[in-house]
Amino acid sequence: MKIAYILPSLVNKGPIIVAQNLANELCARGHHVDVYYFDEKYGAHFNCPTKKLDKKRMPDFDTYDIVHSHMYRPDKLLSKIKRSFIHAKAVSTIHAHIEKDLAYSYNKLVSFIFSLLWIRYLKKMDMVVAISHFIEKTYIHKFKCISTVYNGVDVDINTKCAENKIIEKLTQINNLYKIIGSYASLSFGKGLHQVINILPEKKDWAMVIIGEGREKANLKKLAAKNNVSDRVLFFPYLINPYNYLPLFDIYAMPSYSEGFGLALVEAALAKVPVVCSDIAIFRELFSEEEVAFFTLDDMTSLSNAIDAACANRKRLAENAYKKATSDYTIHAMVDGYLHLYKRILNDNSINRNIQLS
Repeated sequence: MKIAYILPSLVNKGPIIVAQNLANELCARGHHVDVYYFDEKYGAHFNCPTKKLDKKRMPDFDTYDIVHSHMYRPDKLLSKIKRSFIHAKAVSTIHAHIEKDLAYSYNKLVSFIFSLLWIRYLKKMDMVVAISHFIEKTYIHKFKCISTVYNGVDVDINTKCAENKIIEKLTQINNLYKIIGSYASLSFGKGLHQVINILPEKKDWAMVIIGEGREKANLKKLAAKNNVSDRVLFFPYLINPYNYLPLFDIYAMPSYSEGFGLALVEAALAKVPVVCSDIAIFRELFSEEEVAFFTLDDMTSLSNAIDAACANRKRLAENAYKKATSDYTIHAMVDGYLHLYKRILNDNSINRNIQLS
C-alpha cells in the first residue's frame, strides 16, 4: 500500500508522535510511506522520506492509495486537493474535541470560527478517524463515515538519554520532596494550575512541569502568588520527556479536555502512578483500579487523589501497565488503521458505525 501523511511540522508533539508511530510501523511492515509537512520544526524521527511542501510544486497525491492528514492546515489542504483525486482516498484523524481544544488554547471566538471551518473541511474526507469513542460520539452526526482507532504508544525509557543537568536538578529536589510531574503543550485546558493551587497544603510535594505554551507565564505567576516557586520547577520543551518519568513519584494529568492522553499512557508504561481528572476520555481509557481520579476544580478531591495514588502506587501502577500494554500499543493501532484503509479502498459505501479499537 502506498500512503502519504500530511502534517503541520515534524515537531515532537502529540498528533505528530501518533503519525510518526503509524508511519514507522507501516514502513517496517513493507508499505511505502511518504511524509509531507508545512513548517520546518523538527524533533520527531521518521523512518521514511520526509518532504517540505511547496505550494508552487505540489506533489501528485493521486498516485497514493491513501492520503492521510493530521490537524487544521493539512486537513484544509487535503479537502481542497481531494476534488482532483481519481484513485486516492482521503483520511483525517481528529486528535481532540475541536471546539474545546481551540477555546482552551486560544479563546471562544477563535473556537467558534475555526471549528466551523475545520469541520467543513473534514466533511469532505472519505473517512474521519476518532482517537477515542468519546470523540466519535461527539462527531458521529457530523460526518458520513467516522470510526475509532485508539492511539498506540511504545516508549523505550532510558534515563541515560536524558540531560544530565535536568537529572541532577530532579534528583536534588527529590531528596527534599516527593515529585508530581507533568509534560504537555502548556495551555489553560491542561489544568496544571490546579496542582499548583494544592501545593501550599501539600508541603512535602514539589511539581515538575516540562513544556512550552501560552499558559507558562501564568503558571509561574500562580506559583509565586502561592509562595511555592521553590517547589515548582519549569523545564522547556524536551525531546522524549518520558525519559524523566522514573524520577516522578506521581504523574498528573489534570486536563479539562483531551482527545486521548498519550502522556497518561506513557506514564502507565513507565509504571508511574497517575492522578487524572474525572473526564469522559480518561474514564474510557482507564478504571479506578488503574488510576486515581479527581473532580475538576475540587481541591479536596485532588488532594485525596494524590494521597490515594501515593498509598496504592504499586497496585495502580501494575494495573495501568497491564491495560496500556494490552490495549494501547503501536501494533494494535496500526492493525486498526490498516483494516480501515483496506475497507476504504475496497468499499466506497462504508457504514458510519464501524467500530475499530
